[in-house]
Amino acid sequence: MQEMLTLFRESVSNRPYCTDELGALYIRPRAAALERRYVQPNSPWQVKWLVYDVDRSGGFIDWYDRPNVPPPNLVIGNRENGHAHVLYGLATPIQQRAYGGRDNPLRYAAAIDCALTDALDADPGYAKLIAKNPLRNDTWWVDAPRGVLYDLDWLADYVDLEPYRDRRRNLPAHGLGRNCALFDNLRVWSYRAIRRAWQDNLSWEQWLASALVKAAEYNTFEVPLGAGELKAVARSVAKWTWTRFDSKTFTKIQAERGRRSGHSRRRKAAEIKDRIKRLWLEDPYATNSEIAKWVGVSERTVQRVKRGV
Repeated sequence: MQEMLTLFRESVSNRPYCTDELGALYIRPRAAALERRYVQPNSPWQVKWLVYDVDRSGGFIDWYDRPNVPPPNLVIGNRENGHAHVLYGLATPIQQRAYGGRDNPLRYAAAIDCALTDALDADPGYAKLIAKNPLRNDTWWVDAPRGVLYDLDWLADYVDLEPYRDRRRNLPAHGLGRNCALFDNLRVWSYRAIRRAWQDNLSWEQWLASALVKAAEYNTFEVPLGAGELKAVARSVAKWTWTRFDSKTFTKIQAERGRRSGHSRRRKAAEIKDRIKRLWLEDPYATNSEIAKWVGVSERTVQRVKRGV
């Protein structure tokens, strides 16, 4: 256990949030913060610990009897009611997107985070900003069931990621999923809004301000992101769009999208035409109405295909 506690101590940032009583947070130097009952385990720029709030009696040992739950690196429990924080340490910390992190690793980590929340039946409304301090074992029960840090693939082997594989849908809006959801929504908005910024000759400061306003509008999660995270995500999206997009780039992207869309439409039209021809040859007595229902098109489409044969 001592090795894991040492890793936790060394991973805490130089000036983390901390407190002895929930509801009032303070920023203190690390040495002072680690004397408090609650401390911020992750820095704003990277995730070293996946943290879960098992807010029920027996939460300190609840993980042990649950399927698809890997052994935690740290479990910190309330001596009075058994409620616990469950922590998984990452051998390679995940860089937050707003601080240069790449999209795929963060989305992968967010999907695992959501799946672990499900597997542990942990509180999805937990903000994950501060956690029970495992170094205060005079206050909490503390256990370290696993003495080796995880990589993401190892954690993924335990949990069911199937509900979170569709990149076209936002991840659940809790935990790391909030950051991904905010970034995705703001990114899509920025692609259109940057054109209005060109037309209105906005300065960089004005463009950033508009991104901050829009980010605040999207920050409607049950547990909203803090002001620091919100500002970092807004600045990241605004800077990327401002430096990478201009009128020529946008025109090129639109032309490429139009080309792909036209190719897709032509391919779909050819497939429909082939199906109508095949059904007509297989059953020459089938009516246009019947063929239209089989293929899922209008009778006029069937008529046009027959006239062209």
